[in-house]
Amino acid sequence: MKKPRPIPYGSKAFKYVSDYNFAQISTSALQMETLLRPTMLVAFGPGELQIYPVNHLIFAVYCANFPRSRTTSIEPDSGSTTLPLERIAAFQSVPVFESLMEYFYGGDIHLVYARLLSPPLNERKVFIRCFWRALFELEVVDQYLYVAACVAWEDCLMQFQCYEP
Repeated sequence: MKKPRPIPYGSKAFKYVSDYNFAQISTSALQMETLLRPTMLVAFGPGELQIYPVNHLIFAVYCANFPRSRTTSIEPDSGSTTLPLERIAAFQSVPVFESLMEYFYGGDIHLVYARLLSPPLNERKVFIRCFWRALFELEVVDQYLYVAACVAWEDCLMQFQCYEP
C-alpha cells in the first residue's frame, strides 16, 4: 500500500486546504443538544404510570423494530413542546428499559451486565428473560447486548446449580 504524499507547500491544493474553515462542517454543541432532545415519551405500568423522555432516533439506531415517533409539535410563541406518548410492549419492566436506555445513551456494556446480575437470584432469571425478550422484539442490532445477556444467563444457571441441594 502506497503511503499518502503530503500536499506541497504553496500549491493550489495546499492553499485550498489551509483556507478552508473545517469548523463550519463540525456539529456544534448546541446543534447536538437540539438533535438529542427528547422526541417522545415512553410510558410504563399497569398501576402507577412512569414516563421517560427519550429521543426515538437514538433507539432507532440500535433497534430495527422501534416504533416511529409521531410528530412533535413545537409552539414558538409559548416556547412549549408537545411530545407524543407511547407504550412499547417489548418493555415488560422499567429496569429492562432503563438498562437499554443506559446503554444506548452511554455505551457502557459493563453497566448493563452488572444490572443484569443485580437482582436477587430468584428474580434474576425473570429479569434476564425479560431483557432477552426485549432484545428480540425490538430487533436490537448490537451484538454486545446479546453477549451480555447470554453470559448473565449462564452465570445465573451456574449459581442455581451450585445452590441446589
